[in-house]
This record gives sequence, structure tokens and C-alpha cells, in this order.
Amino acid sequence: MQKTIITSTCLLIGVLSWFFLAGFQENEPFRIEIDAIEGLQFSPVRFAVKPGQEVELVFRNRDDMMHNLLITQPGAREEVAELGLASGMAENFVPDTNLVLWATEVISYGETQTIRFTAPDDEGEYPYVCTFPGHPDRMFGVMYVTSDETSLPELSEDPNIPEYLRDELETDRDRLLIWEHNPADAPRKEVRRTFIRDAGPSAIGVHAGRNLSFIWDADTAHLRYAWWGGFLDSEQHWTGNQSDFSEVEGHIYYRALREFPIRLGETSYIPSRSFLGYELIDELPGFEYYMDQYRVHQYISSLPDDTGLRMEFEIQDIDQPVYFVTDLNAGAEFRSSAGEWDNGVLKLSAEEAEAFSIDFIERPEHEPIGYWSMNDDPWTQFQNDRVREGVVGRSLHFEEHEKLSKIYGDIVDPDMTFAGWVKIQDSEKNNQFIFGQRDEDSGREFSLLFHDGLFKIHYPDEYGEQNSENLSASIQPGEWNHFMWTRSGSDMEVFVNGNLETNLRMGTLLYDQPFTIGASNEEYHMDGYLDQILIWRRVLNEDELNSLYEKQADHLNGE
Repeated sequence: MQKTIITSTCLLIGVLSWFFLAGFQENEPFRIEIDAIEGLQFSPVRFAVKPGQEVELVFRNRDDMMHNLLITQPGAREEVAELGLASGMAENFVPDTNLVLWATEVISYGETQTIRFTAPDDEGEYPYVCTFPGHPDRMFGVMYVTSDETSLPELSEDPNIPEYLRDELETDRDRLLIWEHNPADAPRKEVRRTFIRDAGPSAIGVHAGRNLSFIWDADTAHLRYAWWGGFLDSEQHWTGNQSDFSEVEGHIYYRALREFPIRLGETSYIPSRSFLGYELIDELPGFEYYMDQYRVHQYISSLPDDTGLRMEFEIQDIDQPVYFVTDLNAGAEFRSSAGEWDNGVLKLSAEEAEAFSIDFIERPEHEPIGYWSMNDDPWTQFQNDRVREGVVGRSLHFEEHEKLSKIYGDIVDPDMTFAGWVKIQDSEKNNQFIFGQRDEDSGREFSLLFHDGLFKIHYPDEYGEQNSENLSASIQPGEWNHFMWTRSGSDMEVFVNGNLETNLRMGTLLYDQPFTIGASNEEYHMDGYLDQILIWRRVLNEDELNSLYEKQADHLNGE
């Protein structure tokens, strides 16, 4: 890689500058400003310089997500993107290869870097690309080195810029404008790219107005979850190293299936998807993507009575039946404008599937109040030594005193359900705190532990005494085991791998102590893996408990 001169500043960005084709400068260094903007886009997506011209490129990040910019040899964009992913965050996803001519570091929202270089003597098409994970397929452009600026192709026919942008760059430039992050000027509706739990690196947060928001995942092309309350708290994401998540400000009332919900021809066939982008309609994004060969327009908005979301679909040239698969245990009830429902599956004829809508209406207290899937992408990217294959997607390795602590005692209810998958790695280690509450001063606790080769429940009984109950001796370390326990008043039932293990009478939970996962303190921690830790503020019924275990165990069995 050639020598690159970089200067860095941190500033709040003002007005967006547009350069769809930068002009030539005679006998002086050429200065170009390129912005990373929401939607995984560079602005501009192309510019032109003369052979051997001095260039000053100012790269600014106006997006919530982290970005870099690499200029490559002609035809090397895709190879550099793959090499960049392998090089990792420590190298700013910039591979050590002669295919990279110049590069910035990874920068965060509001940061700027400047690179200065001499344009190549050889005329040609020199791509630039963001190699941050999940970005290269959509976030790229091209530097033309040419003595004849009239030789460039029309934007709508330029193969070196993203296909989904070619027409829009000519006809709808306002689509690419973003709202500055000034809460005093914030519109009633908002669209924000961000890192968020249980979504890919191209997640899009949307505040649909009033108190309703949702996450749409551009990597998988579907709605991930929706919530009531505020929008997103991105302070830690912006001010830290951006491996931190943005956090939901409110109560998640609906989580979608992990798999893409639309099926073609039959309920078992999940089509491929290719995200194209979105356009703003009444300040909300209308998402465009391909589903196999069919182009889909999807628009999500708040219901007129603000009881939930409405998802509208238009599928072009559809010529086969379409199915929309839901989870019967989800936190929403569904109704549709067309088709027929059967056991949580909507069937639409090809004609009906051309244009239809589905409403998502909250089922109060149905979704978990605590939810750790361990599938969060920032863990994969920045802490990949802790991530392993799990039961449902990925699992997270806990050792020493790492812990998750998000659910506090003030949400404790007399009626609750807890569930999670556990795999112990070190079966010789004692006092392995897996999940629960512990008062360090009094020693009282309600927890699941591994000790003396056995899983145990520690709990306060109805008289306030601390008790311990050994669970089945047939449970083997090194294997995944599923634990569920329900609490209704003082009655507690414990289930292991789908079977009722024991009944207990217990006292009150510790209202002034947080629930922690993986550790209680530096001495009281587990060495193993956790997956799908869930907490409900209600007692799941028998059918729900069976369905929860069986559905997740199917993943474990490879079904």
C-alpha cells in the first residue's frame, strides 16, 4: 500500500455537500469531500481526476455507524473487501496488500480524515469501498483517472456505482439527505442506522411517530422487533469505540422469528434476499429488496389508532403462492388485508400477494422483559474469542467475571418465568454462578449454579431461610442443557430439558438486587456457554413451555 498522509479531526457536520461528478481543476491540487451517509452510501459515489494530479480527499462520517474508505487497484474492490474483513478491527479492516492504494482508518460519527496522494499515471477506474463488516456490498464508488471528463458513462448506466443508486442519483437526490442529530430539531419521525442487539451490522432504526419504533434489518430484509416508548439511546455507541450497542428506550412488544417470514410456493422455502435501499414516504422508509427474482416494496407505519404497526407489501410479477409465517407465541396478534390464516401462517394467492398488508397488534405482557439471544453482531466482530456456535445461532462464552446485568429487581413480579440454555466447560470448577440474584452482604440469593458436579437451584424458602436443591445427576457437563422455572406466588416449578424436575416453595425475590448473567462477582462466576436467556413477567402455560423448548431443541438437533 502506498504512503498515505492522514489528518484527523472530530466535528459536528453542517450542510451536506453534493458532488455527483467532481469537475477538473487546472494546475492545482484537486480537493474532494466524500461523506459516509445513512443507508450505507458514499456521497458522492464517483469523481474524476487527471493522471498524476495531486489530490486531497476529505472523508467525513455523517452516519451513526463506523466507516472507512479504501481506494483500490482497478477491478480489485471485491477481493479487497474480503481481505479487509479477515484483517479485523485492529487493522481498521485495511488489508496489507498492494491492491490497496490509499486508505483511511475506521472513523465514527462526526469524525473526519484527510488523505493526500498523487493520482495514478495510468488512466482507469479506481474503486473506493468501505470494508467495515456488512458494508462492502453496498457502500462503494469509483475514482475515474482520465484526461477526458466527457468519457464517463451516464450515472444511470455506470457499472462502477451501486445498482440501486443509479436511477435515484439522477431523479431523487433528496432521498440521500439525513437529519442532523440535534434533539432540539428532531422531527416527529426519524430513521437511523445503528448497531443494535439481535440485528445485523446494517440495522435501521425507525421512529414511526408518537411512541412506536422498530428495527428493520437490511442484511436479512425483515422487521426484527418493535417497541413502545422512546427511540434509541446511542450515546455509548457514538462516544465509545462503537462496539457498544445503541439501546432501546422503551418496552419491546414484538420480536419476529429469526428466519425470514415470507415463503414462496411452500412454507418451507425461504427465498434469497438482496437489499436495494429505501425511499422516504411521509418521513418513513419504504424498503426495496429482491426476494429471489421478485422485487418487493415494503412500507411500515403506525396504525391509525396507534395500537401497533401496519406492514404493507407490493411484490412485482409474483406468479406463485406466498406464505407469511408467524410465531404463535409472539407478542403480537396479526390480521391481514387478504389471504387466509391457518395456525399462524398466512396463505396468499399470487394475485393477492401483489399488494397486501399485515397489522401487528400488541398482546400485553407477552414478550419477554429480559432477552439475551447472544446473536449480537458487535460481539462477533469485536469479541470473537467469546463467540461460538450455540443452540439457536451463536452462544457467548463466560469466564472469569464477565457478566451481563440489565434486568433489575424493580421489575420483579410474583408471577415470572425464566429460561435459558447452559453448557458448562470446566466441570471441576465449583461455585459457578450461571444466572440469578445475589445479595453480597447477606448471602441470600436466587440463582442457578454448578457446584460439585451438579446443577443446583439456590433460593430463599417461604420462611426466609436460604436453601439449595440439586437437579438431576444425569445432566452432563460439556453438553447443552435447557432450564426453565416458573414462579407463581410462592410456588416454583423447575424444568430441565423439557421435563418437570422439581416443585419448590420459595419466598420473595430480591427486589433491590439486579439479575446478573454469567457471574455474580469476581469469585462467583461460570466457565461455560450461555444461549437464549429469557425472562417473562408472567407464568407461561404448559403449551408455551413445551413449544419454547421443542422449537429451540430442534435447532440443537439440526432439524
